[in-house]
Amino acid sequence: DEHRKFERVKLSPGAKVYALDSEGRRLGPVHEIGVGGMLVETTRQFLMGSPHHITVVDDSEHIRREFIVVMRASGPESAIFMFRAMDIDAAVEIGVIVGKYRAATYAATA
Repeated sequence: DEHRKFERVKLSPGAKVYALDSEGRRLGPVHEIGVGGMLVETTRQFLMGSPHHITVVDDSEHIRREFIVVMRASGPESAIFMFRAMDIDAAVEIGVIVGKYRAATYAATA
């Protein structure tokens, strides 16, 4: 996709990275993530283009980070969100997730 500026990695079903809504309710697993945004498996409906508060959780890395996101696209069981703003600490945590699963993908194909 030409408008995608940042690498995203696909997460395995066993990745245990998931998203929570602004009230702490589980939205569903994160299937792809990168510094620019993420793909979340969810049946929850979001207003296109409006800001939403979503927390990304990776229990294995002890990461729990809230983001302001904007929904870019959706399907019947998924939503693609773009991170609206990200401070350096948040970028590092997303980088940890991306690096961990990118390394696992390369190891599996080697």
